[in-house]
Amino acid sequence: MSVKNIMIIDDDEELCIELMQLLVDKGFKVETAQSAEAGICILGKKPFDLLLLDLKMPGISGYEFIEFVKKQYPQLKVFIITGSTFSWEFINRYDKHFKEFNEEESLKSARLKLADLVLNKPFDIENLINKIKEI
Repeated sequence: MSVKNIMIIDDDEELCIELMQLLVDKGFKVETAQSAEAGICILGKKPFDLLLLDLKMPGISGYEFIEFVKKQYPQLKVFIITGSTFSWEFINRYDKHFKEFNEEESLKSARLKLADLVLNKPFDIENLINKIKEI
């Protein structure tokens, strides 16, 4: 799979603009949305190869949105970009402990596993580009 079309959904408009410009400079076609609700409208109009998705947003959170996306567009790759400090190791190692905390945390953990990658903000743009090229 070659990634050409990328959507960024993050309520931080400055981050969306800056990230879009960096990705466009690398040859990608990029669209942005500042909410999951706006992202739903855009996703329904054209195909994307990759979604860069924030977790904490007003309205529909990234946790809820990733579940919708993977059901509606199973081929769409999803990279979580978050200010929360998650890592794959943390998610996998402590998954059983999430279940002990409460149902909500367990559900969040399960939804995070739907992502193809989790990147913590601030992230290195070259690392992001390399991860995009890998898929």
